[in-house]
Amino acid sequence: MHFVDHDGELSDDERQVLGRLLDYGIQSGGIQGDGTSDAGVEGQLFLVVPRIGTQSPWSSKATDIVHNCGLAQIRRLERGIAYRVVLKAPMSETAFTAIVEALHDRMTENVLADASDAARLFAHHEPAPLGQVDILDGGRSALETANGELGLALAEDEIDYLLAAFQELGRNPTDVELMMFAQANSEHCRHKIFNADWVVDGEPQSHSLFKMIKNTFNASPDDILSAYSDNAAVIRGSEAGRFFPAPLAGKAAERAIYGARHEPIHILMKVETHNHPTAIAPIPGPLPVPVVRSVTRAPPASAASPRQASPVLPFPTCAFPSSYSPGRLSTTASRTGCSRRFRSCWRDPSAALLQQRVRAPQPCRLLPHLRAGCHGRRGHRAPWLPQADHDRRRLRQHSR
Repeated sequence: MHFVDHDGELSDDERQVLGRLLDYGIQSGGIQGDGTSDAGVEGQLFLVVPRIGTQSPWSSKATDIVHNCGLAQIRRLERGIAYRVVLKAPMSETAFTAIVEALHDRMTENVLADASDAARLFAHHEPAPLGQVDILDGGRSALETANGELGLALAEDEIDYLLAAFQELGRNPTDVELMMFAQANSEHCRHKIFNADWVVDGEPQSHSLFKMIKNTFNASPDDILSAYSDNAAVIRGSEAGRFFPAPLAGKAAERAIYGARHEPIHILMKVETHNHPTAIAPIPGPLPVPVVRSVTRAPPASAASPRQASPVLPFPTCAFPSSYSPGRLSTTASRTGCSRRFRSCWRDPSAALLQQRVRAPQPCRLLPHLRAGCHGRRGHRAPWLPQADHDRRRLRQHSR
């Protein structure tokens, strides 16, 4: 089901153009009225649409296309999926909630009970005023209610922590403060967990997860020139010829001659994770963008030139059933969608795009996460950004 936000009525010819653009070739295209009539249709309607207040990636692309096809009066297009559920007995509240949960992804979609409610997709509102959660009077239950209504996904110990903190301050938290606190559990912000105390079999460990990872460098530092600097590292490479102007001083620099110069060419490696499960979104396109931007900024920031980009998608073989599951992409759709988007964001034509696939051991119940990386080359005379002095000393030592 498609929804059109337009400024002015479409002519018959324009409606035909729009109908052909929205024809998927499965059923006859065309514009079928306002889409709000339920006359003669059996079953309870569950209309799954993009989350209210957001614009889906499909919408931005489809709106671009109709504008390029001369339909400038269309402000925005959106689409949804209409399900009809027929039960033998009246639908209970429990059954209704279970069906809603099964049909949509609550992180990116909403379920509407009436097609006319889809007008909310295009609604414009004034910014909501700052709200407060009354924990001073409502206590823990007020925080638990806000946790569900705002979709904060706070753990029990986090609710206890917030309750104690604001009771000590003697004031109520705002909805903005709670939302910002909840972001510590989202996307790339996992340092809170990886830097936490680590206890194994009741014995406190001397290293956190991050320190355990970095300990590999301390244990085996040979040939590593720089490590754990903005998720990037430089290792010693082999000698090779590079073509650039000969370094001359004074007036001779104006007559610099290009030529080959043999010098160590060190190797840069960069890895970025995308902690948000890649499979949960209905459109995989936008997900890798933060990852790609982070990966592509690393080589220039280290005075290196990128040579290869590698989106790595760890896919457990048992993560998805063979049948279709609403709100979940198939393994193949996730992988190809993310890879396609990665290519569109990877701007360096000299760098090859590699793709890797890793399988998790069975049995398991995991969702695939995108990880991306790149390899680059860096001449030992290239300038370094300000960083630890030991990195520069190691570089000079290994380049002699």
